[in-house]
Amino acid sequence: MKILCLSPYHGGSHRSFFESFCAASCHDVHIVSLEPRHFKWRMRSGALEIVAKAREAGVFQQSWDLIFTSTLMNLAELRAFLPRELRSTPIVAYFHENQVSYPTREYQERDNHFAITNWLSAQAADRCIFNSRFNLNSFLNGTQQLLRKMPERIKGSSLSTIEAKSCVVYPGIDSEFFSAVPLKKDTILRPVLGWCGRWEHDKNPLGFFETLERLEQNNFDFSLIFLGQSFRSI
Repeated sequence: MKILCLSPYHGGSHRSFFESFCAASCHDVHIVSLEPRHFKWRMRSGALEIVAKAREAGVFQQSWDLIFTSTLMNLAELRAFLPRELRSTPIVAYFHENQVSYPTREYQERDNHFAITNWLSAQAADRCIFNSRFNLNSFLNGTQQLLRKMPERIKGSSLSTIEAKSCVVYPGIDSEFFSAVPLKKDTILRPVLGWCGRWEHDKNPLGFFETLERLEQNNFDFSLIFLGQSFRSI
């Protein structure tokens, strides 16, 4: 099977997922990606941009059996921008997260436009894959509440249709990474706490530091590992 992967925000966990999928797949997989910048703009115009890039690279001169992409762009728009012969090609949408329940800052109201984009993408996809049960359930429950706020009922908006074509596939783990670290059974190791997320509000770094302070106040001995991407403002 020939699979075209479209990665509109090719960085961090998104890039890791697509490249791992490509490396582990037994199919012929090709990735077309955009730089990981300004995710809101990617959701607004990513479909047009990535189709233009694929066209320039001659990707559409080949035939494809499946399109695999993330929900950081509008899949309904993606179908419209694809060449006519590819518009009926099955599309699988991978939900790294969902904008229906994505944590917002305390002083910010949720921009429902992005949530609606995710909902339309789920409607347009032939199959929806979520990386956790929480991700799937929070999307379905949050979308149900969102649709109730609309001034009138929208035909074709049944969530049961989306739920029927959705499943959970947990991200893989490279076991070789752990096997490369030898552990001695007779060695008493103190707990190692690790931070591996981005330094932003949605990962709740404040809660992590509060936990560390409580452990220190109670004289718990532990090691600490800080990982993760940092940005201009921390």
